[in-house]
Amino acid sequence: MVMLLRRLLTNYYLPLSGALYVSQEEGLKSYIVFIAMMFFSFHSIAKDDVNCSENEIYTGKLFQLDIKMSFRGVYEYRFCVGDKNSYLVSTYVEYLPQNLPDLTHKSTVKLTPQVTNDLKAKYQKTVTSLSEENSRGKDGSTWCFHPKSGMSYSRFCYWSPEANTSERGLTELDQLKTYIHKLSGLK
Repeated sequence: MVMLLRRLLTNYYLPLSGALYVSQEEGLKSYIVFIAMMFFSFHSIAKDDVNCSENEIYTGKLFQLDIKMSFRGVYEYRFCVGDKNSYLVSTYVEYLPQNLPDLTHKSTVKLTPQVTNDLKAKYQKTVTSLSEENSRGKDGSTWCFHPKSGMSYSRFCYWSPEANTSERGLTELDQLKTYIHKLSGLK
């Protein structure tokens, strides 16, 4: 095993990198250090994964906003909070005419601490301002907001909240949607 590893490092990795030289005297100790360094460097990259878990109280998916636009497509925005980093994960499925396959556009934006705090504040204002609404229609958009409440999610759906927004008490939801849509970079 040691000979195979030495041969691989000597013939393939070392000539390419030029940065690491393993002498005969160091032997196995050098290889172990090299493997440990590689493991920890990959481990630190893996820790930067997006955490959209629905099974955590303080981290994971904080909210999701789904917007179905009649005849045009569906937007899905997820605000995911991790221990160190937060992300806005967005998807837009664009409906195409003439039996063409739908186009899927995706965006994952790593948020700065300031943007994360701004988004949390907008989220909290939205949750506290949501109203019961029974408007329905055939055309227009349907927005479903799924805020986190402990270990579960609530669901508030509104038909065309961009119409008569302030009269219907949906100003905060409309502002949250505008903010996250700009952050996402989706069209």
